[in-house]
Amino acid sequence: MGRFRYKAVAPGGEVAEGEMEAPDRAAVIARLQARDHVPIRAEPIEEEGAPTPKPAWWRRLDLSWRRVRDVRPRELALFTRELATLLAAGLPLDRALAALQAMGRGELAPVVARTLDRVRGGAALSAALTGLAPSIGDFYLAMVRAGEAGGRLDAALDRLADYLERAGELADKVASALVYPIVLLVATALSLALLLAYVVPQFEQMFRDAGHALPFATRLLVMLSHLAREWGWAALLLLLAGLIWLRWRLNHPAARQAIDARLLHLPLVGPLAAAMATAVQAVASR
Repeated sequence: MGRFRYKAVAPGGEVAEGEMEAPDRAAVIARLQARDHVPIRAEPIEEEGAPTPKPAWWRRLDLSWRRVRDVRPRELALFTRELATLLAAGLPLDRALAALQAMGRGELAPVVARTLDRVRGGAALSAALTGLAPSIGDFYLAMVRAGEAGGRLDAALDRLADYLERAGELADKVASALVYPIVLLVATALSLALLLAYVVPQFEQMFRDAGHALPFATRLLVMLSHLAREWGWAALLLLLAGLIWLRWRLNHPAARQAIDARLLHLPLVGPLAAAMATAVQAVASR
């Protein structure tokens, strides 16, 4: 999608100028003709402040947080609910978006402003929301398109807001339930690292002075202590590199699907992830 500056003659004879977002110049001309305008000029324009396009190899390596700033699900749910309410009250889509923009939307302000510009340019709401934030995903856009096709956009947005609110409540409950296990896991890892790096070396010389053959478990503990002191930094670097690689891979739909499939086959994590997904779908269908 690109932005085009057009100039055309309206049915009343006056000259109309403006901007429109469309796939190409032919689409702009077709939209103008559908409004009974006579196109005079349609030229592509560059967005103000648009960054210089990056080469393809850099875009493949680019991380998600460098691409688009996401919005929180709660903010998106509130925006969806308010937009549905304004549309149900009889406001046109552009005036409803302008009213929301005037309210000040915090982190959603750029999204609302960009959506309003695209809608005023002739784009449908589903097209205007495409690519603005990762949280506005395929499911969200599909619901909006369904509402547009059925002529009940306000009802579709209202149901979508219900889904987002219930899914957010469920996510909060799951996050609260996972706080204690995560804290326990981190504390255990730190305690184990402290034991191997500082405590075991204090007893190593005492073990040697004893003059007896050490049990296998003790020898294994001493070996792990040596590894932690000599190669602990390398393990941390590998862990950091693995997390960066995983985040990069999650940007690709095919790779994300493969990772999700493997996740579902893990002994403990898989059933938990499946139960969460099932619960979200059950909440959405209420």
